[in-house]
Amino acid sequence: MAKGMESDRLVMSDLLSQWHVDSSWSYNHGQRPGINVDRAPPGFTGLNQLFGDGRVSWKSVKKFDLPNLNAGNNSAGVVRAYSTDATFY
Repeated sequence: MAKGMESDRLVMSDLLSQWHVDSSWSYNHGQRPGINVDRAPPGFTGLNQLFGDGRVSWKSVKKFDLPNLNAGNNSAGVVRAYSTDATFY
């Protein structure tokens, strides 16, 4: 992204994260949106995602493998903080 905004590059996404202290989930859209509201599995409905060409797409919860959504899963789109905190996209 430093050299240019590209259409296939994710610039930002809504929140979907898991906190290491109590394994609670935070998200923007779903049954109980907010900070650290759900235990497993998260009750979110999906994420808005902004791409380099300026478009925003909805990524439905159906596109996530909920049973395997964890910080150690390298096949999930994840940004890790410490060894166990994770933000997913």
